[in-house]
Amino acid sequence: MVNSQKFIKNIKLFSFVGISLFFIISVYNYSDLIGFTKIKKINIIGNQYIKTEEIKSQININENDDLLNINISKIQNKIMGIDFIKYCRISRIFPSTLIVEIIENDPVVHLVYNENEYIFDINGEKLPVIESAIKYYFLPKLILNNKIFINKINSIEFASKFGYELSQLRNNYPTIFGDITFFDFKGDGDVFMNFSNNTQIIAKENNLNLHFKILEEFKEIKYTFDNYSILDLRVNNQLIVTKNKNIKS
Repeated sequence: MVNSQKFIKNIKLFSFVGISLFFIISVYNYSDLIGFTKIKKINIIGNQYIKTEEIKSQININENDDLLNINISKIQNKIMGIDFIKYCRISRIFPSTLIVEIIENDPVVHLVYNENEYIFDINGEKLPVIESAIKYYFLPKLILNNKIFINKINSIEFASKFGYELSQLRNNYPTIFGDITFFDFKGDGDVFMNFSNNTQIIAKENNLNLHFKILEEFKEIKYTFDNYSILDLRVNNQLIVTKNKNIKS
């Protein structure tokens, strides 16, 4: 009796699975027949620097392509091959829409050392130098002349930490960071920075966060650095200034 009930239960289970598979296959064939799941819309979200047209060119969808048949992984890999795209995720939204979500790299500086040039992002990744990207992101130039620092920047662990620290300076002190045209890490612990009005700022490499805070407070009081040719922060708890000779007392 027990075996009979178990047999009937299995029959019902197999019947349900079989009917379900038949239904799915029937719907699939029918939708394919009437074009119900043909791709009609592609929505691209999250991109700011990379143009939508460039992303769509990598998707390369034909008018007869079906939402059920396209190779999502292949398309994602092609899109992630575009410079400055860090991550891509594609989702099917039935009956006929593709959603393409983009996460772009977040550059912080234009890195220059020896004969090498890169765009350096907050994760320490080195991206190809593209003039339009430098202008779009308002990237200051970071010059490295010290061999020890150059060796460090080629370390993934150090590069990631360094990229994060630069991004924190940019995020915490945007008015100061945004007006710096270049950083020059001398290798002896000193960092020379050129402000947009050609004021030179000298700080210590291991105290950049504190020194940027002092600069922001100083700028809030004085409103402008135009009156000064040099702002030197290397002496503890002091800001030594050299007045611009072109400014009258």
